[in-house]
Formats: sequence, C-alpha cells, structure tokens
Amino acid sequence: MQKNEHVLIIGGGIAGLAVSIFLKRAGIKATIFESKPSNDESGAGFVLTPNGFKVLQSLDCEQEILQNSTVIKSMHMINQENDEVFVQRDYSDKYYNSAMINITRANLANVLLKKANHLGIEVKYNKKLDGLKQSNKGVLATFEDGSTVEGHILIGADGTFSKTRTNIFPSLKLDYAGIWGVQGVSSIEDTKLNLSAEFYGYMGKNNFLLCFAKCHPTNQDNILWQAIGVSPEKLPINKFEKGSLNNIKAKIYDLMKDWNIDKAVYNMLENTKTLYPRSIYSIGDLPSWSQGRVVLIGDALHTTNPLVGQGASFSLEDAMYLAKMLKEHDYRDAFYYFEADRRPRTKKITEHFLMNQEFDLEDFINNYNIKWESESLIN
Repeated sequence: MQKNEHVLIIGGGIAGLAVSIFLKRAGIKATIFESKPSNDESGAGFVLTPNGFKVLQSLDCEQEILQNSTVIKSMHMINQENDEVFVQRDYSDKYYNSAMINITRANLANVLLKKANHLGIEVKYNKKLDGLKQSNKGVLATFEDGSTVEGHILIGADGTFSKTRTNIFPSLKLDYAGIWGVQGVSSIEDTKLNLSAEFYGYMGKNNFLLCFAKCHPTNQDNILWQAIGVSPEKLPINKFEKGSLNNIKAKIYDLMKDWNIDKAVYNMLENTKTLYPRSIYSIGDLPSWSQGRVVLIGDALHTTNPLVGQGASFSLEDAMYLAKMLKEHDYRDAFYYFEADRRPRTKKITEHFLMNQEFDLEDFINNYNIKWESESLIN
C-alpha cells in the first residue's frame, strides 16, 4: 500500500489494536472505530500460546505484558476423582523461544491501547457500523449515528458477531456449535488455591471441562478460569448470557456434583463476582476472507472452538501477517496472500479437533513465526 492511503479498522479489541500498531510500524495510517462507548473489554481472558506471544514480542511490549500476566510452566489434566491423567512439565520458552501466558482480556487490551495511543493512532468510540459501500476509489463506512468515513480499505476486526462480515457476506449465518462456555476471575487469597505457574484442567462426565491458572503476579483478582460444556440445544439467552450469577453457578455445580476434588476449586467458583457466559457459534469455512476492499481478521473470520485454545493467538497472527502483506503489496495482492498463506494453517489446526488428524499439533502451533522485515516507520 501507499503510505498516504488510509485504512479503516472496525473493532477496537485485541485484533483491531494489534493490526493498527503493525500498520503504523509499516508507515500506513489507520483509524479504529469501536462500537462501545469506551475502552471497556468484556470477557475474562485467555491463555496465549507461544505463537501468539511471539506476536506481542514483535510489538516491543513483552515486558509490560509479562508484568500483567502469568507464565505457564506446566499443564496438568485431572479427572473427577482427582487423579492426574496427564501432565506436561517445564512448558517453558526454551522450546519455542517464547512463553505461554495466562492473561485477562482487559490487561492485554490496556497494554495494546497504551501502545496505540503512544503512536498517535486514533480510536473513535461509540461508532457502530451500519453499512458499507465500495467504489473503485475506496470504501465508505456508515455508522448508526449517521456519520460516514471513507478509506482506501477496511479491516473488519469486530468479533464473532461481526457487522462487517454481515455487510460483505449477507447470506452467511452463524450456527450454534453445540458448545457453551463460562469464564470468570477469582482470587487466590480467597480460595486458598496453591498456584504459581501451573495450568489445571479438570475433566468430568458429559465432556465437561473446568480449567484455571493464575493470571497476574500481584493483582487481587488473579485466577482466570473457564468452564466448557456441551449442549445439543442452544441455551436460551435470558437464562444463560443474561442469566443470574447464582443460576449459572448452579449449572456448573450440577455438572461437578460427583467430583471428588479439592474444595478450594469450589471456593474459586463461589468467590467469582462476575461471570462471562456465552454460547459458541461457528461460521464454517468462509468462501473468501475478503471482498473487494474489505477484509476480515480475528474472531470475525475464525470463530474458533474454545477447545482449540487459539482464538486470541489467531487474532494476533492475523493482525501481524495482514499488516506485513499490506506493507509489501497492493491491497489486492495483500488480501490474496493473507488468505492463501493463513487459511491452510488455521484450517489444519481446527480440523485436528474435528477429525482427529495424526500430526504433531503442538509443534505445528507453536513453532509458527512471522518474520517482519525492516521497519518503514515507527514513532
């Protein structure tokens, strides 16, 4: 892309902030349009595997991220009788030249927003996308407040329920994936759990999984946990996403009623003040990752199964690779190579869980590394 061309980014979450910073590094101007009224990240957080953390290292914010997260050194899978059935010890950066971390969404977003602000990247809030119109000169975005803005290209980084995706692929519908998840943040001090650098996953009957790890070295709220369950029929929004704290906890407790595990795990759930429940959706395999001057990244593109554990890492990889392509190519070629190079990777990882393919998944995920050539512009 030419350095005087303007990129519109819809969505100010992890993917949108990251791609804006990489574009700035490439000397390309971008403006972020976020539907929320302020920087108020919803959702608890995630584990970032080494492939995702490598992207953060490329953004030169590694130390600040490490100060606001916990490095995972070992992973332990335990059954409902409290028997350890699998353990991977010394999961350290010596294997993949990068750490695996557990971090809250708010802490990661705050680090990226601080970086974007330092670079002078403009973030406009309360901008809910309504419509798009493309021409041979650019793309015009219209927002629900009646305002419009024109740019050379537009990047849709607006999540699972992407309005950008709806505009360019109006016939595509989200399908319920048969899975639900609940996230929460609790306190080690309140629960008395002995946690430092371990990730624990408890596996129960009916494919129910409860996993947790420490997520911050000093904060009061420093345990990030996630429960994942299976339900052939989607849970009603008014009883789940908008359900009461006690009712959602009761659903989780019911799935754990026969578990013979440390009581501190129950304390972790009981001391959680805010829950983030969500039904998991899938958009399947999109026919294309772009249309004309509009391209999708992150959850707007992948809607990954939480069992894959790659949602945030895919978003960061997408952000870096797309910016790299836009630095090196006209937008048409950039979009082409972005999809041609990234689709086989994301598809292979996802299909491993659907088809039980035989290959070294961990190595395939974590040894991935995007090489960023010389800087074009950095302030």
